[in-house]
Amino acid sequence: MIKQCCLALMLLADGGSTLAVAADKVAYDPEFAQASLQQLNSALARLEPQSPLTTEVALTSAHNAGEDEDMISRTGRARAIVKDSDEGLSLSYSGELLQQMTREAQERADDPDAATPTLDGVDELTLPTVQPMLRAAAAIRQELQTAEYLGAEEDSYQGKRARRLEFNLSDERLTKRQRKYVKEYDGSYTVWIDEQGNPLASRTRMSARGRAFIVISFTITIESDSHYRVHDDRLITTRRADYQLSSGAGERSERLVNKTLEVIDE
Repeated sequence: MIKQCCLALMLLADGGSTLAVAADKVAYDPEFAQASLQQLNSALARLEPQSPLTTEVALTSAHNAGEDEDMISRTGRARAIVKDSDEGLSLSYSGELLQQMTREAQERADDPDAATPTLDGVDELTLPTVQPMLRAAAAIRQELQTAEYLGAEEDSYQGKRARRLEFNLSDERLTKRQRKYVKEYDGSYTVWIDEQGNPLASRTRMSARGRAFIVISFTITIESDSHYRVHDDRLITTRRADYQLSSGAGERSERLVNKTLEVIDE
């Protein structure tokens, strides 16, 4: 089992600190909740990128499939230079990484079960997965489009005062085919903001249980934790952890992907 599976958020938090977990059925102050949501929306509108940005994104991953003696474990690692400018978003790999990919491709051709951490890492490090890190305001806004706002409370983030906004995620995020088989679903989205409304961190959690073809039951859990900061005129994701656990039809799959972003001065 991936040892970090229950500690995805702790992998991201500075100094071992963790984000507070919202209590169930909280009675939120409506005026405070509305003011907090307005602050968040204003900040997201203000933090749309206008200037170019060059970053380096590093990724590590761990994936377990199966159980006991049949378990197959793979790890991945990769890094890339990601640029965002008027010309669009671009991702490039170093010559050294490309050479390693060539070597691992040959190893995989010789042995399909060979460890290929660079190829596995590159499979996870793609433009769709890094775009939300460079354009975090747009990514958060997209999450909010289909979320039901529940309210907000005073909280803390890494020892500083913050506001915690809670949202409910409905099963409308699932496809019609998925909803056909899902019997139980729960989804939540949490955002921590500072006094100016700037997002500090967010957490997404979704779980589902269901049955397909009468006899096949399945469960799936998805968690995503992100930490943000403001750089010049935009909001960026400095660290993100994505965890997924699924089981069904006698199979089990567990995956953890961590990404970090550093700004490169040019």
